[in-house]
Parts: sequence; C-alpha cells; structure tokens
Amino acid sequence: MPFYHSPPEDEYGTAKLTILKMLWNGEWVLGDDILKKVKQSYYDRRIRELRDEDGWDIETGWLENEEGKKRSAYRLGSHYRGKGIKRPNIPSNDKRFVLERDNHICQLCGADLRGGANNPQIDHKVPLLRDGPSENSNYQAICSNCNVIKRGICKKCTLPTCDNCYLAYPEKGANNLLINLTDEESEYLTRVAATLGLTRIATLRKIVADTLKD
Repeated sequence: MPFYHSPPEDEYGTAKLTILKMLWNGEWVLGDDILKKVKQSYYDRRIRELRDEDGWDIETGWLENEEGKKRSAYRLGSHYRGKGIKRPNIPSNDKRFVLERDNHICQLCGADLRGGANNPQIDHKVPLLRDGPSENSNYQAICSNCNVIKRGICKKCTLPTCDNCYLAYPEKGANNLLINLTDEESEYLTRVAATLGLTRIATLRKIVADTLKD
C-alpha cells in the first residue's frame, strides 16, 4: 500500500480532489460542508468512488451541525492507499430492467424509488470484493442510504459466504429490518433510549414488545 504525503493532484478531477483535501488532516468533516464546497448533490458518490474504487480509507459517521442535528460526516483514516476495486458501468437497459423487476422499491428498507426518489442505486447483492458477478441476477434496487450502510457492513463482514445474508438476499431476512429514520425520528429514538438506559436497538425491541402486550 503506497503512502502519500499529500493528495495526488494529478490523478483526480476537481470534485474528488476537493473532497480528499478536506479530509486529509484526518478530522471529521460534515457532509453538508463537503456539499457546499463541491457543489455536487451526489458528492457522496464521489466519496464512495474514492473509498471503494481508489482504495482510500474513508470512514463514515455522524456529527451534530450548528442546529444540533446529527448529520452524516466523513474522515480519512490513513494516508496509505489500498488497491481498491474498479466498479463496472452498469448499462442503462440493465438498470431499467432491475428497477422495473424490483417494482422501483428499495429491497432493504422499502423506500419508494420512483421518479428518482431516494437516489435509486443498483447494488451487487454479493459484492465485488467477494467476486459477485456483474449480471442482473446479482443486482438489486436499493436507495442510496441503504447502499452506504450495506457497503460498510460488507467491508467488515467475516462470514464465509453471503448465502444467508439478508442484505444480499432480503427474502431470507424476515426477522431483520433496515430502517432509514428521519433526523427527527432518530433524535426522538436517541432520547427515549437514553431515558430507558438502553441501546437504540433494544429500545425499538421494547417498544414492539410493549405494543404486543397491549
């Protein structure tokens, strides 16, 4: 893995280079600030390309903005650059086929993807880093939020195969649920969890259990 003393300015266009420079000192940077600087609504896609295709160790997390709301944030974990995986371009006709086959619904959280809502993505069920094929049978329609979450989980996964993973095969995960909360919903859940002294997941389970008792 090569070590870089400064961002490689001769390799990237303006957007990617700007993002890399903003993250270079290793501190957390709000996605909102990156958006203001880059002026691209799909800046998160550029970040994924830097991380997954170009091999930069970019972490995703959460920070509070000036209004005290939790927002997505990013930081560079190292100036060492890994190999990365070049993602193939999915033909437009394949994208249309997968979206129509999956009824324009995110296969993980159920979000409506019609009309470009929730930034629809075509995801490799079995990821490229596990040699998943680039073909329609291995594609699924998901929203951009679920795509980011799934990528992060897949990178740290230690399971021998994806065969029983509900992120790869949602139909096998009836008891699993991936939820994208609004900022208001997330803040409320955090407050309730703090009051109960539980984790957010344990709090959700308690709410469901208490509802069933009623």
